[in-house]
Amino acid sequence: MQKAPLTGITFYLLVIAMGLASFIDSLDFSIANVAIPAIAANFGVSVKDGTWVITLYAVSCAVTIGITGWLATRFGGGKGYYGFSVCVYDPICSLWISLGL
Repeated sequence: MQKAPLTGITFYLLVIAMGLASFIDSLDFSIANVAIPAIAANFGVSVKDGTWVITLYAVSCAVTIGITGWLATRFGGGKGYYGFSVCVYDPICSLWISLGL
């Protein structure tokens, strides 16, 4: 059974939320790019190796966008995104203690 399209205040709130999410994502990329020297220093690697952190961050965002569409259809928007984020990405990030991992 098809759901009716969003209308009214719900539609506008969703548009604002998506706009803010896109802005924050762009801001994260900007902050991460500026912080490459600090990231490299903290991991004890060269700046060239530190750029891999940014590349992996961009790839993980791209993968998340693709998977969350399917998860939102299957489980509902909030449950799919947060469930995937908490169950998959958080444990992986918590295990990453060196660039060699």
